[in-house]
Amino acid sequence: MRTATPGKAVVSARAIGSVAYQATLGCYGIVELVPQDLRSRVGRRFGHPSPPDARDGIAVQMDGDRVTITLHVVMEYGLPIAAVAHNAIRTVYFAVERAFAFRPAAVNVHVHGLRFSDGRGERAV
Repeated sequence: MRTATPGKAVVSARAIGSVAYQATLGCYGIVELVPQDLRSRVGRRFGHPSPPDARDGIAVQMDGDRVTITLHVVMEYGLPIAAVAHNAIRTVYFAVERAFAFRPAAVNVHVHGLRFSDGRGERAV
């Protein structure tokens, strides 16, 4: 008879970022996530957006058991920024805790811009 060998589960930063990405996009008032790598930012500036990636706009820092998630977002103009950011923080905490059974040490939100919709379509501010 074989005995079970104890092991451990390792969660990658990419997996945490993917869950945080989906949770953030589901938040009311979040229009988009802003990629942080130079290539994606330059491409978007010239009208050539890269295909969406679950890492775009999400930075996950892991230091031992401490996980910090930073969201880089564009929000809808006209909504209270603090309320939308607080909602995004709570949503990401809940989604990560539910998916991986641990709570991140911190979730930070950086607002890179506002977008509003007028009668002619969307426009970034």
